[in-house]
Amino acid sequence: MSTHDDVQSSRREQRNQPSRLIRSRRLRWLGGRSRASEQAERTGPASQVGQASQMGQMDQVGQVGQVGQPSQGGQAGQAGMVGLGGATSQDGGSIPGIQPLEMAAADFGNLRAQHSAMRQRGAAMAGQREGVGWLYARIYCAGGDDTDALLPEVAQWLDRARGQWDIRSAHFLRFVDLRGHHIRLRLKAVEGVLDEAYASMRELGAVAQRTEARTVERLVSDPMTGGIGASRPGITFGVYGPEYDKYGGVAGVEEAERHFYVSSRWCLDHQVWQIPRPVPRAALAARFLALAARSAPLPEAELLSAHLRMWGSRLPAHLRDGSALGPIVQQLLEVIEFQFDEIPSWSQAAAAVGELADDAGRAIGVMGAGTGGRRALDLLHIDVNRLGLNPAEECIAGLCARQLLTGGAVPPAQPSAAVG
Repeated sequence: MSTHDDVQSSRREQRNQPSRLIRSRRLRWLGGRSRASEQAERTGPASQVGQASQMGQMDQVGQVGQVGQPSQGGQAGQAGMVGLGGATSQDGGSIPGIQPLEMAAADFGNLRAQHSAMRQRGAAMAGQREGVGWLYARIYCAGGDDTDALLPEVAQWLDRARGQWDIRSAHFLRFVDLRGHHIRLRLKAVEGVLDEAYASMRELGAVAQRTEARTVERLVSDPMTGGIGASRPGITFGVYGPEYDKYGGVAGVEEAERHFYVSSRWCLDHQVWQIPRPVPRAALAARFLALAARSAPLPEAELLSAHLRMWGSRLPAHLRDGSALGPIVQQLLEVIEFQFDEIPSWSQAAAAVGELADDAGRAIGVMGAGTGGRRALDLLHIDVNRLGLNPAEECIAGLCARQLLTGGAVPPAQPSAAVG
């Protein structure tokens, strides 16, 4: 074959191979290759390592991107594709827009040091929370709506649990669903403790099955939370999902859970189930709301007006004017003013409820009151729920709280402005 034929054959082979420009464009679509990686391609072995690193999601080098810093991950990939190939810098100046290889290697060393520091901080945070979680149980009444009947056993079980295990936090609230009225109990501890607590907590299900079904006397009925007839007593377990939107993010939820612990402990220590219903119990809630409104970082009148708008629609239609509400609110005021000695369980709790109100005000200050005071009202609602009031009774307790702070006539509930 002639020399001319050899040259023609060589040219045909070159035409059959994709150009560097076309190849680099394709790789950018596949793996986001940058011009630095194209420069590394020309250095021989570095291109093979860099391409494998890029196509393998930067297994060896691109781990920097896993700690929440994509831009650093991209830089690490560029530098790593050069550094791993062992290439040296070209003679002469660097190509415009591409940093010299020794600088890239130095930058990669800095990134690796940053990554190491971030991993250490992440490991420390993980160590602080390692294996800590929540156990969430629902303990159902046999029927009716008397969740007070379950609280003595819940209090005793929690006392034993605190003495036996390292309980980080615990709180309860009252709720009703299609199965019936129940206590929701949540326990925070390390996983080993939660396993043991889970086995022990099942005894509360047996207690619920032995508890007599009762319907409590209410100051005002609320059809949405009334008794649902026969229900299935016992215990079930679920997954606790913190309400980050409601309480203002992670920090807000942490503060809310801290207050939930304080509030639950206060209610169990002061045996709220011993306080007679319906008037003394509602009077205690009114005193709490008045003191909490005074402690919260929001004008008292503004917060209690928002409270009325939030819960006014839960009142029966015949109670949605001031003349009808006045006599009921007056009953609560008389308990607060004159019956400290006649109801010992009420007087002891009423004397100490300022502690709970102050802590609620502190929590609201940390979380923020929210738009229109809504976050503050949500927190206070759960406190009143633990005291055992339904939303309609809570509305009247809020009206009484306003009377305690400002005096004057009882304002009408305005359902047109109410929500909820």
